[in-house]
Amino acid sequence: MVHIKEVEDQYFSEQRPSPNYDYDDYDYPHSSASSSVGSDEEDGGEDDGYDESLYDRIVALKEMIPVHQRARIVDVFGKACTVLGGGLRFGGSVLWVVGTSALVLGVPFAVAIGEEQQQLDMERQATAMGGMAEVRLFLIVFGV
Repeated sequence: MVHIKEVEDQYFSEQRPSPNYDYDDYDYPHSSASSSVGSDEEDGGEDDGYDESLYDRIVALKEMIPVHQRARIVDVFGKACTVLGGGLRFGGSVLWVVGTSALVLGVPFAVAIGEEQQQLDMERQATAMGGMAEVRLFLIVFGV
């Protein structure tokens, strides 16, 4: 057989301040007279024995957000990751096509232009040398 026993909560059994109660005289359960908001460093190294980590804080935040909102946030984040991943994959493919096309078409084109420039330089040198030969021949023939 099951026996039910009522357990009284300490929070509700304590004296509650009335509307005209002086809050400075009230003894709060987890505070001291010298404590204030953000005074962790001013307590003189006093520690409650509980070191709260970042993970503990995130878990506490997780409990504050309702399940349907968390599901929506996860869904939106998942879709954003999918879209971003697809965009990066597409961008990488485009860069690969452009890069390989530039190498396949650009390198032979650059070599052809270099060869043409070299040939034009050789023709200019030959023309300059040929002009000098004509001047020498003229000087030799006319005896100047």
